[in-house]
Amino acid sequence: MGSEDCQTLVAEASDLESGRLRGASLVWEDRYLEGAVERVLPLGSGERIDLCRPPAGAGDTLHTISVKATDRGSLSSSDSVRVLVFRGGLI
Repeated sequence: MGSEDCQTLVAEASDLESGRLRGASLVWEDRYLEGAVERVLPLGSGERIDLCRPPAGAGDTLHTISVKATDRGSLSSSDSVRVLVFRGGLI
C-alpha cells in the first residue's frame, strides 16, 4: 500500500493546567454504518494518525473520524471530521 492510499490527520490540544496534550491524551476513533449496524473502530492515539483504506462495505460509506483530548484532571473535549469512502477504497 502506497502513501497515496492514506490521509494523515493531525490534532492539537492544550489546556491551562496540562499545557499541550500529547500521546495517550489524544484518542482517535472511526464511526460508520455497516448496513443498519453502527461500527466503532479504534484508530490509535497521539497527535497524528494515518487513515489508510477505511472500510467501504458494499457501497459508499460515510465515516466520522473523531479525536478526544483528555487532560490530567479527566476533563475532555472532542472534534470530528467526516470522510466519504467510495467502494474500492478511494478517499
